[in-house]
Amino acid sequence: MTDQLLAAPEGTFGFGSAILAELRTHAHLGVMAAILLVFVVVGRLTLTGNARQRLRTWQALGVVWAVCVVTRAELLALGVRDGAYSGLALAGTISVVLGLVGMVLLLLFELGGRWVGVPRLVRDIGTVIACAIALVLVLSRAGVNLLQLVTTSAIVTAVVGLSLQDTLGNIIAGVALQIDDAVQVGNWIRVDDRPAGRVREVRWRATIIETRDGDVLSIPNALVNRGVLTQLNHDGLEHRQTVTFDVGLEVAPNRVIDIVLQALGGTPNVSSMTAPDCVLISFEHLTARYAVRYRLIDVRPDAPTDSEVRKRIWYALHRRGIGMAVPPTQLEISQLGTEQARERTERDIRRRMRVLDRIALFGPLGEEGRLRLAEGLVFAPYAKGETILTQGAAGDSLFILRAGRVSVRIQADGQSRELAQLETGDFFGEMSLFTGEARRATIDALEDTECYIVERTFFEELLKDNPTVLEEISKRLAERQTALEAGRANLAASARPASSPSDLLARIRGFFKLG
Repeated sequence: MTDQLLAAPEGTFGFGSAILAELRTHAHLGVMAAILLVFVVVGRLTLTGNARQRLRTWQALGVVWAVCVVTRAELLALGVRDGAYSGLALAGTISVVLGLVGMVLLLLFELGGRWVGVPRLVRDIGTVIACAIALVLVLSRAGVNLLQLVTTSAIVTAVVGLSLQDTLGNIIAGVALQIDDAVQVGNWIRVDDRPAGRVREVRWRATIIETRDGDVLSIPNALVNRGVLTQLNHDGLEHRQTVTFDVGLEVAPNRVIDIVLQALGGTPNVSSMTAPDCVLISFEHLTARYAVRYRLIDVRPDAPTDSEVRKRIWYALHRRGIGMAVPPTQLEISQLGTEQARERTERDIRRRMRVLDRIALFGPLGEEGRLRLAEGLVFAPYAKGETILTQGAAGDSLFILRAGRVSVRIQADGQSRELAQLETGDFFGEMSLFTGEARRATIDALEDTECYIVERTFFEELLKDNPTVLEEISKRLAERQTALEAGRANLAASARPASSPSDLLARIRGFFKLG
């Protein structure tokens, strides 16, 4: 075996013939080098990123083999066949064998390992072990006394081990993490009080995580193994977030909790698997502090989701006339004088009247009736993305768009289709107000939207004082319903014949119990 690996060709050669003699004598190494070249080409065509960079190492070993062949040929041409030639032969053999082993494992792990997700550290350890075995086999076949080599290097190994004990500790910790399966690429983790992040890679020395801020943290594996490791959204669990807010003590806690929980339905990135809850956590100076606790579907956009939850809370409370609590000093500064408050109220009434004057449905009420209606309108803001009405839900109120834009969608034949988009000055929900029927469509806010709500209880009092307007209102309502149903004609499952004015009049009288 030793002759096969290190022996030089017999005879006298020129440089060119010496190269041919080298290739004939060590043909098996030439075949291995050719296979290595093929694998390198395949790797350059298929590998990307860090894998392509590691390709250069094994490619360089192939270049070392070629240099050894050329140098040995030069020595043969000069008639040199002593230790220098044998050393170059051994170096060339080691380089081509290690290059081929490393290249095979690189392609195996990178191309085949993608399907099973082999961790980087496991791939590196496997490559080192395979290369070590190949090196031992080559050295033993070359006649190297491995026992003597190990004995003479024991002292050097001890010195290197002591100087690199921290590095070795991190390597062992990294192996332990892989065996324990505690950290996997793609997991979201937090180590002690360090920022949370997504695991990008577990290397020999450190675990690499990418934080929400776009920073990359390199945490030594020993610290990961020794510290408190928090895994976010692991094993089907969902990370819980908490948002706090303050409301005045004059508002009943159960009312606040019910309003907030209703408002959080359908909030993006808020899990429905574990429903949010709202709890009263403390009493501060003239205020009650509440906490909304909810689960994240995706842990990355935690702050944006907190923001969306806070917005839903604000809009929901303001729709019910409940403002966020402010410190008493700020309240005193912000209070308006009586005259200023009266002027503001008058401006608001005039704005409401301008909106009502544009709606033909309320024309029969007359100036005085519309003024009373303007005073009874309920202001209701909605955030972009909120659902204002849901098809099929019970309702008894009408909505007027003061500002913003909404989408009208109906569910028909198992599909949800947009029927129209309404803008400032439009209204919807009139059939629920006048007849009490379920909502015919789902209304979503396409942008921040402000509505006025006409509630049944108030409108009922208005009709009792003006019963003669019912016939004209029912006529205009029938005309509007006829126009709307014509626009829904292509949705056969949801289209229905429009009611006649007399039918609507009877239904309205029955709903409001006007006889």
